[in-house]
Amino acid sequence: MFPRFAGADLGKIKSWYQQFRDSILRVFTLPRRTVAAVNGNAFAGGLILASCCDVRVASVGQSKFSLNEILVGIPMPGVYTEILRYAVGSRAAAAAILGGRVYDVPQALELGFLHVAVPAEQLLDEALRYAQAISTDCFSAYAASKQALLRPTIERIERDAIETYEVGLQAVLAPDSIRAQTVALERLKKRSSG
Repeated sequence: MFPRFAGADLGKIKSWYQQFRDSILRVFTLPRRTVAAVNGNAFAGGLILASCCDVRVASVGQSKFSLNEILVGIPMPGVYTEILRYAVGSRAAAAAILGGRVYDVPQALELGFLHVAVPAEQLLDEALRYAQAISTDCFSAYAASKQALLRPTIERIERDAIETYEVGLQAVLAPDSIRAQTVALERLKKRSSG
């Protein structure tokens, strides 16, 4: 991702963003119950993907959670902001997005990024239990109810997507953002080689 942004090729950046955005929105709007089984750290796009799910189950342990985009010079796109606002509420979304703080499992539970945490050996069974809680005879009712719940969020995304997208593109290519991305990439390189 960092090299893609550093290359400042708007065509490549737009293409990558569109593919990621479409994938995220597909999970978010899926007309079935979606359950994230989180068995480790969830940073940035990983936490956004988990937040798209109706239920988020994590394993108890040392996992960390963060929306650290701003701290590495990448603005949070409006589409993901709206998804996060839906998932955890405006207050928690704003704190996580604008603060970039790293949360542990109890903090992520308190903020609503997770619904439940269980011992690691129970994670998949618990996730399946939540997934199977809606019988196939209730799929239509679930889909209609989910669509009604998501409607205001989807309308905001559709109404504001172009404007917030363009603002985000300008910000990701701003000189200060490029400097922050360069520093973040160097830190990652040092960690992986050290």
